[in-house]
Amino acid sequence: MQKKFLIATIVLTAILGAVGYTLYQNLAPRLIAKAILEDKEPSIMPKKVASKLKKVKKPINKLSEEVINSIHKHNITFEQILQLIDNVEEKEVNNLLSQIQASNKIESHDQLFDMIKEALFADYEIEQLRDPFKQHFKLNLVQSYINLALEQRDNNLIDFDMAKVILKQILTEKENDFNKLLDAQK
Repeated sequence: MQKKFLIATIVLTAILGAVGYTLYQNLAPRLIAKAILEDKEPSIMPKKVASKLKKVKKPINKLSEEVINSIHKHNITFEQILQLIDNVEEKEVNNLLSQIQASNKIESHDQLFDMIKEALFADYEIEQLRDPFKQHFKLNLVQSYINLALEQRDNNLIDFDMAKVILKQILTEKENDFNKLLDAQK
């Protein structure tokens, strides 16, 4: 009897753990993206995560809007952006951040674009993004985004794959907003 109870307890614990992990993997990115996109503070978010989100909310919103506006202006499809995000590996991003950090100061848009292209997108033709990058991203703002990325890399609150899901969720929401605005203007 005790053996059956022990087995049932282990099985139930494993099932609850699997369900919890699945909920975390699927629900957490949506909650975090929603918290970044909305003005109000999330009520169910741990304080440590909520305080970090508060720091990055404004720059992420601004950057994501600029990305969406830029891709539409330059005839780049949203699907291409999502594919680029999907294909980026954590090691490549960490190497890029280390390379940027080691260079001390980014002198020009071209320097940064070339670093990004070489580190992340060597297998892709992204040259069409150079002009929008130069037009829409101020170097001091980009440097602050890089500093945020370095901080996030080091604090391990969100793993890389979840960060990609969150980024895609944010961009999808911004894309939907952009399309709603276009539809309203028709």
